[in-house]
Amino acid sequence: TGVGPGQEVLVAGCGDGTSCEWLARRTGAAVSGVDPDPERIEAADARARERAERGEGLPIAYQQAPYEDLPHETAVFDAAVGEPGVAAAADPERAVGELARVTKPMG
Repeated sequence: TGVGPGQEVLVAGCGDGTSCEWLARRTGAAVSGVDPDPERIEAADARARERAERGEGLPIAYQQAPYEDLPHETAVFDAAVGEPGVAAAADPERAVGELARVTKPMG
């Protein structure tokens, strides 16, 4: 992604948060994960709480939302990652458009 500390990344289709954790550890960037499945978001939050309790907290936040209507302002992320679940969205074209919308120009 070419991001680092002080930057923000969105992961659409974050599932249980594994890829968000990897990105946060690897890049030092703040990572936001979004997934339409409330059970997956609950699992991701649980993983984040467990890490924090062990003193291994990472700059990650999770939200439950449809890929086609992301709950973020326009051009706020330095990079966006669309996991395979985005391809299975009800409207994949709109979902990809949303990823582009929330990503800064040249992100």
